[in-house]
Amino acid sequence: MIQSDFDYTLPLNQAILLLLVVLLLLQCGLLFRKHRHSRRFAVRIGLNVLLWAAIMTFVFKPYFLTDRQSATGLIISKNVPSDFSRQVKDSLVSAEVMQPDKLDDISSDTLILIGQDFPKDFFARIKKLKKAPVVRWIPYFASGQLQALHWKGIVRKGEMQVISGTIKSAEKQVLKVRFGSQTLDSALLVKGLNDFSLMFPVFGFGRTATELVLGDQTLDTLRFFARPDEKLTIRFLLNSPDFESRNLANWLGKNGHSVLYEATLSRDIKSTLNLNKAKDPDPIVTAPTSATSPVIKKAVSAGKSVLFTGLTDVIRDLSTINAAFGTGFRARRISNDDQIALSPELNALPYAFVRNALQDQAPHYPVIAEKVTGRVVVSLLNETFPLQLAGDSVGYQRIWNEILALARPVPDSNASWTAPLVKGIQHELRWNNFPKLPASVRIGNDTVFSTPSALNSASVTASFRPSESGWVKVSEPEEAEMYVQETSGFVNALRMKELVKSAKPLNARVADVAKLPAKTPIRLPDWAWYAILMVVFAAVWIEQKL
Repeated sequence: MIQSDFDYTLPLNQAILLLLVVLLLLQCGLLFRKHRHSRRFAVRIGLNVLLWAAIMTFVFKPYFLTDRQSATGLIISKNVPSDFSRQVKDSLVSAEVMQPDKLDDISSDTLILIGQDFPKDFFARIKKLKKAPVVRWIPYFASGQLQALHWKGIVRKGEMQVISGTIKSAEKQVLKVRFGSQTLDSALLVKGLNDFSLMFPVFGFGRTATELVLGDQTLDTLRFFARPDEKLTIRFLLNSPDFESRNLANWLGKNGHSVLYEATLSRDIKSTLNLNKAKDPDPIVTAPTSATSPVIKKAVSAGKSVLFTGLTDVIRDLSTINAAFGTGFRARRISNDDQIALSPELNALPYAFVRNALQDQAPHYPVIAEKVTGRVVVSLLNETFPLQLAGDSVGYQRIWNEILALARPVPDSNASWTAPLVKGIQHELRWNNFPKLPASVRIGNDTVFSTPSALNSASVTASFRPSESGWVKVSEPEEAEMYVQETSGFVNALRMKELVKSAKPLNARVADVAKLPAKTPIRLPDWAWYAILMVVFAAVWIEQKL
């Protein structure tokens, strides 16, 4: 059925309609008067009537109504198996299946994307559509494929690197992070969807690369930049000296840390040792019997870390620590023996921590930490010095690097960003507590400008979309580097998330899709009406010249 939006009730439109009728009568009258005896009279009057009709249609702009095509378009990526896509199509009976290369012809109001393995230019083409549809995404990941993965893009040597993500496993198997042939941490996956978290103390500085391995398959290479460590100032506060703590203090001093060692020999006699001019200690190493000490409680209230070692009665000692600091440490007995062997020279108390979501646990040893105002760390290890006596200095260093990573204080100034950073994807960078916060930062060939945080005057953030890949220099208050990936196993998932996020204003129209009329108009574009007028005018002019 022919329709028009011409409003006949407006006086101006009524005048235009009257003029058009007068124009038709005037044309026909003049032609009849001058050319009624001409052999071409019928042709001329026909062309003039056609010209009048063209002017009328230009004014009225008629259009046709046709049944609306599906309001929902469905595009399925090439990585989606037929079984999964069939299930989706069965649940969306009215959806019109489209091809990714036909995106420019889309007429649907809602676009549902299944999977994420689309051509490189697909995401840019969606953003450039003149009539942007509402975008919905149904992800698809095969078993053994990472669905999410995050780690620290920049850390300090000695800090704990944390790797978290999500993966679907087809069977019970082990996921591990590996440096060369050495496994740094591992997690046991069950069949189905798994959220995992792996951690290890950073052992070097500069460019660092580790591998995430599932079974015998390398899933991804995790690259990050490690800055030089900040030397610690550690205070030992003990009721009596022992060889374990004295050996640890000497080892720390030899490694450049400052140590203040205080032990009570008798009621009025104390032994004090100061290595490397220790001042303002953080963390403090002590025994559970000192948990109620005003010195320890004041230190934790000031945001400092405390490491409790030398536990004897685990349940009672944990209760004392929990009462003093409001922590939630719990443990269960796992052996009837007095101790359990972790290696030939390393033993631990026969308990295992019951970890909650607020606590961090060392990957390889029974050591756990919880942050209150400061950090409270508890170790179930017995004496570690036998490793040194046996000549295993590397093992001794590995143990205490892992423990101190949990007790290490937050550095005075730090930069942070979350990896992976992918070329073309927007990321957030942050700088905290530098003496002079940067207003702009040079990153490779790009310059980004920072924005002060509304909540913290000592913090600035910057949004950065990398334009180059590989190791890129960052000129901040302290020079560093970041690794930008050209692509990754789930880069399209990152792009899809960014696309859906950027389409949020459009997605507000989802509720209106159901209210759309059943018919849709088919109109000629404006240039077509002008073309019709020009052709008819040309025909009238040419006819007069013949």
